[in-house]
Amino acid sequence: MKKISDEHVDFTETRRKTLFRQKSARVASSYLRRVAALGNLPESAQPFLDVLKQIFIDFQPVSILSERKTVGTFCLMVPPELVEAAGAAPVRLCSGSYTAYSIGDGLAPRDACPLVKAVLGMEEMGISPLYRDCALLVIPATCDCKKKLAGLLEERRPTAILSVPSSKERDADTEQFLQELYRLVPVLEQHTGGRVTAKTLADSINRRGYAQYEMTRFLTFRRNVPYLLYGTQAMAVMNALSYMPALE
Repeated sequence: MKKISDEHVDFTETRRKTLFRQKSARVASSYLRRVAALGNLPESAQPFLDVLKQIFIDFQPVSILSERKTVGTFCLMVPPELVEAAGAAPVRLCSGSYTAYSIGDGLAPRDACPLVKAVLGMEEMGISPLYRDCALLVIPATCDCKKKLAGLLEERRPTAILSVPSSKERDADTEQFLQELYRLVPVLEQHTGGRVTAKTLADSINRRGYAQYEMTRFLTFRRNVPYLLYGTQAMAVMNALSYMPALE
C-alpha cells in the first residue's frame, strides 16, 4: 500500500510540474505574439525575441547562449561586470510570473511581496533552467523581503547576500559598498571556478559599457515623433538583454 501511495505522490507532482510548465510557456508565447503583432519591429531585434523564446518557451539553459556557468542576480545592485570578470554569465531573476507566484504564495510569509513569492515558486517547481542551473544566487539586501528571500533560498542552494547602503551620498556609504564587493569576489570565484583579476574586470567593464551604449542608441527609437517602436517591444528587447552575454 505504501508503494502505491508513493507512486501516486510522484505522479501528482509530475503532473503538477507539467501543468506549470505548460502554463508558463503559454503565457510567454502570448506575450511574444503580442510583441510581434504590434508590427514595425526592426529586424535586428529578432535575435532578442529568439532568446526569450529559447528561455521561457523552449526552457533551454542560459549556458547555451554563453557557454559559461550562470550566476543569478536580483535587481540592479549586483554589478554584472563583477560576475563576468569571474568567468560567469549574470542572469536577472526578478520574476514577474503570476503562475510562479501562485505556487510561492504557500511557501513565503503572508506579508512577503509578489517578487519573493514568484521566485520561491520558480525554485519550488525546478522547471526552468534559468533558475535551476545557477551556480550561485546573489541577493542585494535592499529591503526586509529580500533579506527573507535570501534566508529561504540559503536552505536550498548556494546564496550570497550583498549588503547595500541606504544612501550613496557619503564617502562612508561608498566605502561600505566597496567592501561588500570585495567580500563577494571570493564567493564568486569559489562557485564559478574563475578568478577576478584587474584585466578580467577591466575587459568586463568595457564590454558592459559598450552594451549599455548600444542599448541607449536603441532606445532613441522611442524618442522619435512619431515613435518608431512600441514600449512593449522595447521592454522585450531590454528583458532579453538580461540573459545575453555582453559581446566584444
